Amino acid sequence: MPDGASEIHHEVELGLVIGTDGRNIPESAALSHIGGYVLALDMTDRILQMKLKSTGLPWALAKGFDTSCPVSDFIVKDKIPDPQEVDLWLKVNGKMRQEGNTKNMIFSIAFLVSWLSRHFTLERGDVILTGTPFGWGTKCSRKLLHIYKEHKTNEYIHSTVASLVGSREPIR
Repeated sequence: MPDGASEIHHEVELGLVIGTDGRNIPESAALSHIGGYVLALDMTDRILQMKLKSTGLPWALAKGFDTSCPVSDFIVKDKIPDPQEVDLWLKVNGKMRQEGNTKNMIFSIAFLVSWLSRHFTLERGDVILTGTPFGWGTKCSRKLLHIYKEHKTNEYIHSTVASLVGSREPIR
């Protein structure tokens, strides 16, 4: 975690992995550019973000620190036939912190891919985070987050995408 961080928030998100390069992709073709998915844990240094926002500075540092966005193993596209109908949830130490479905996102997945491709070329391997279901959680910034497949400590974060893939990220 970043030095001096005191409040790190985490949010589970569905990540889209681009499989085919594209620019100015129409919404009707957007899903054909997706090669697969990942489960992402988007973390933010909330105190730094507020400080930077209040001074008018970019707040990329609050979201772009080392280990700020661990992701699951690649999820084959066929495992999620309708990415606009995916349950996402996040538990911390067994307590539900987030639960939602991609059908309730502000922007559809096809819109996100299309809109982003109008502003820059999407390339194979790019990852787009789609946003988070309602809720978020905090964790102590002095503890390091690592991705593991198995629960290895008593303190952990557990998240899943439609029960297809689960990640347990022990906190040390």
